[in-house]
Amino acid sequence: MNLKLKYFILLAVPVVLYSQQHWIKLEKVDTLKIRKVVFCDSLTGWIAGDNGLIMKTTNSGLSWFRQNSNVEQNIVEIFMLNKQYGWCLSHSINNGDYFTTILKTSNGGEDWISSIYPEANKLFLSVFFLDTLIGWMCGDFGTLVNTQDGGINWSDVRVEPSEYPRLTVNKVKFFSPSFGIAVGGVRDLAAVIWRTTNGGEVWNVSLQGTEPLYDIHFKDNLNIIAFGGDFEFGASVVRSSDAGLSWDYQFIGLWGEGRSVSFKNEDTGFVALGYSGTYMYTTDGGYSWTDIYTPDSVRVYSISFPVSNYGFMVGDNGIILKYAENFATEIRSSWNLISLPINTNLISKQDLFPSSISQAYKYQPGVGYQVVDTINNGLGYWIKFPADTIVSIFGALRPVDSINVKKGWNIIGSISSYVPVQKITTHPDGIISSNFFYYDNGYKMADTIKPFYGYWVKIKNDGFLILK
Repeated sequence: MNLKLKYFILLAVPVVLYSQQHWIKLEKVDTLKIRKVVFCDSLTGWIAGDNGLIMKTTNSGLSWFRQNSNVEQNIVEIFMLNKQYGWCLSHSINNGDYFTTILKTSNGGEDWISSIYPEANKLFLSVFFLDTLIGWMCGDFGTLVNTQDGGINWSDVRVEPSEYPRLTVNKVKFFSPSFGIAVGGVRDLAAVIWRTTNGGEVWNVSLQGTEPLYDIHFKDNLNIIAFGGDFEFGASVVRSSDAGLSWDYQFIGLWGEGRSVSFKNEDTGFVALGYSGTYMYTTDGGYSWTDIYTPDSVRVYSISFPVSNYGFMVGDNGIILKYAENFATEIRSSWNLISLPINTNLISKQDLFPSSISQAYKYQPGVGYQVVDTINNGLGYWIKFPADTIVSIFGALRPVDSINVKKGWNIIGSISSYVPVQKITTHPDGIISSNFFYYDNGYKMADTIKPFYGYWVKIKNDGFLILK
């Protein structure tokens, strides 16, 4: 069997298509609205949302654990500089005045330390840090502030022209220590862009359209795109090819508003469209867009691609979506010892392997073979096919797994990547007591765990095999 990745590009047609082309649902970890998602790499990420929700994953979204945010208000922003340092923003009211609560962690979220921004009625919406000391926040009334000490003290920055209307700043990002862009505006009135080339000491502001902007993507130091829109006119985009000196603003012609953007590579990007229950994607660097319904048409607000092929999108009712593609493997005629190395919303043997001509058999130590109807990650199964074929399954990469094993012989599964057997770790240590064996017209000893194969291995004591 061979793991082959195939990505099917959709034609740009003037209808809303359906969700199976790009995303699958992960198991729900909460029912609260999730407003933000951020990943540092393919494994480590955070989600944040209503009622002080902050959760972390270290295994690419296979499991999440809740962190203590120390607030009960909605988290409106989360920014992670790296796996250790991060900041969140939430809003509260006290004696009729509104305040921004700033949360900071220096240990990956094990502790979130809160502080109240000292000035009342300044509601910050976005935070960005270049390093552990230098950062910016932006929010209502055209407010932009800077810190040089990790958020202990904040100071206003200069905006030119100073007489320009004080409109909401929704997002701030820096391409380099000197070059930054912020975007915002107000519905039915203005799309506004703030630009700095001197490290945020002075920002120049310009009006570019009629509907607010919410997020920014730097393709490089010259080419920048930002997204926004509203309920009446739909999604909008503004582009610059000269480092923000000039911009081209237009409505895309798709229902929704561009709340969050992330590109998986130079050409292919995705935008969460909020209230419409859709997202849009491009395969030509952002010049043309197609919209697609999310699973269950749920509203999505935030998206993150830390690396190509690992993407996450979040929204209402605790939904977490993971970027998915079609994976193909070659199957031999007769019996195959097979496994499922990806995350997929398909669970039945018949849906996953419709051309098979047998039931699926798993092996349970101390019990023997059992007939099953569903195929689970981490296990190997005997399944028979009438002829050589190629099986294609829509799913998301599974870069790590912790497989529960019992004393005696086990048939284990695989993950999405090749894993040398000497790199397999166990808990407790030292429980593997045999080589690994796969089946290919007879049993053969394996030096590598390959995607879609199943493997026999003997275990001394109950425990876990960890593949990554």
